Amino acid sequence: MKLRKKKRARKAPFAKAQAAGINTALGTDGPIVDYPVDMVEQMKICTLMQHVWHIDPTCMPVERTIEMATINGARVLGLEHEIGSLEPGKRADIAVFDMHKPRIGVLNRPLSTFISAGKGSDAKAVSVNGAVAYRDGGFAKGPSFDDVLGEATQRARQIAQAAGHAPRFEPHWRQDSAGS
Repeated sequence: MKLRKKKRARKAPFAKAQAAGINTALGTDGPIVDYPVDMVEQMKICTLMQHVWHIDPTCMPVERTIEMATINGARVLGLEHEIGSLEPGKRADIAVFDMHKPRIGVLNRPLSTFISAGKGSDAKAVSVNGAVAYRDGGFAKGPSFDDVLGEATQRARQIAQAAGHAPRFEPHWRQDSAGS
């Protein structure tokens, strides 16, 4: 019988850190570590987990979570004068989301609704440094999404293989029966 170390979520006390004046930022490592690359989902998970861990649904307002994914990340990188917020003189990186969907419902509190019900796939348009990069399901230039995803999948498998983590790509029932 093979024993595997169990993965578990680690608590990140963002709400307490913010209250203490510590800059907190939010990002994603990607699907290779079994978490979504969807930053809207990451913001939702962060907000909800803070509410659960602190047993306080007010400890992490969605506005703070959005700041963690934007301006606070820029601060961590020392780029807050170039990116992270919409201000004159900064790069114009903008995402426009379609929030008119049945699963989203009423927009009484648009930011809360966006974080709780939105998804990255709701993006209708994205501009990077002022130039349209994505609009209505298609990229403005460069390779197709399918080509990028295919190459990313191949590279992820190569990296996992080289690091000795190839079994992570196999369903657990194959791993469990192989070790018996």
